[in-house]
Amino acid sequence: MLRRFLPTTCTALALAIGRADAVPLITEFVAANASSLADGYGRFPDWIELHNPDPARADLDGWTLHAGADSWPFPPGTSIDPGGYLIVFASGAPATETDPAGFLHTTFKLDTDGEPLALLRPDGSPAFAFAEVPRQREDVSYGIAGAQLPLLTPGSPARHLVPSAPLPAGWNERDFDDSAWADGVAAVGYKTSPGPVLGGGSGFYTAYQIDADTPGNQTYDGSLGMDFEVLEEIRVTHLGVFDAGSDGLTLTLTAQLWVRPSAAAPHVLAARTFTPADPGSLEGGSRIKALPAPLVLPPGNYTMVAYGYGASEPNANQGTGAIDGLDIDPGGGLIQFTGAGRYGAAGSFPATVDGGPANRYGAGTFKYSPASAGDIGTDIGAAMFGSSPSALTRVPFDLPAPEATDSLQLTMGYDAGFVA
Repeated sequence: MLRRFLPTTCTALALAIGRADAVPLITEFVAANASSLADGYGRFPDWIELHNPDPARADLDGWTLHAGADSWPFPPGTSIDPGGYLIVFASGAPATETDPAGFLHTTFKLDTDGEPLALLRPDGSPAFAFAEVPRQREDVSYGIAGAQLPLLTPGSPARHLVPSAPLPAGWNERDFDDSAWADGVAAVGYKTSPGPVLGGGSGFYTAYQIDADTPGNQTYDGSLGMDFEVLEEIRVTHLGVFDAGSDGLTLTLTAQLWVRPSAAAPHVLAARTFTPADPGSLEGGSRIKALPAPLVLPPGNYTMVAYGYGASEPNANQGTGAIDGLDIDPGGGLIQFTGAGRYGAAGSFPATVDGGPANRYGAGTFKYSPASAGDIGTDIGAAMFGSSPSALTRVPFDLPAPEATDSLQLTMGYDAGFVA
């Protein structure tokens, strides 16, 4: 076991360790490869990465990759070494080929609008699958995270110093003697107004994002819903509606946030109305209004709903035609987008399930942040506010198995800035 120190103000640190499954995985892929990885020809087609976490070689004879309606078999003799990786370029080649660098090329390409991607065994059963894939971004990979072991929390023991003179030499070294520093916990800081430091004001994240000037393509006046699941408690601060063309509203639109409890009927938690005379502020392609007070959502199932669209103010629907500019933001794992779209009569819960993707519609949205992000565990306002521009923090942590560690990931909540 190694003893480490994190010389900074820290809220979370995670250790990524490998999975123990005995089948290959699709670990990540890029469906809009502009410069992230070149093939053996110096070109940048889409790519898929597979990983074999098993201690034995993975033989891919008879295995296939499926993307949407397309299927591609691995050439005979293809395998992945124990613990190894295999990159396959989804270049849409006329036939299966191996390029000068040894990369395999599939006969299909990946769809940037998002489509299911699966690795199938020889008997056709799925070994691994991304059943729902959102619209993809240029040079941004989509995939799975390894199993993570939290090493630090906001309440982890820490020591801090608000310096009034030059910084102590070597303060960020492992063996530095910080015994004279003040004791506390890792969530160090201060605040000058009530509420959580990071979660008390405007939302950090916009759940359903739409680019400015995005047009509408459907005139449905009923309720349009999109399901999501809250994984960690969040604070919803704003609701919003899609403004086709970002040119102002011509109809009255309503945004509603519904909860879908497992043992009760869905019901409305919050709503905002948007009118031509009072449309709210424009952010991207959506009109946004603040809630009278932040709404705390515990883990559970919810639906974002909007209604009132029509011929002069159309909504967007990815199922009726290609629409660019729709995206989602899960807030680093605070929420996840589930299922497909749903529709129903205006003002009611949209019970009829539509197709995917999970952000099928340009309709409702909301802004949110972690419910207790940045809550101060060690308040240094008296020592720092108006007196010093910086504070030093040292947070010890134990690394149980350094030899099994793939990577360390630091997640930091901050308001003004930090150096780690």
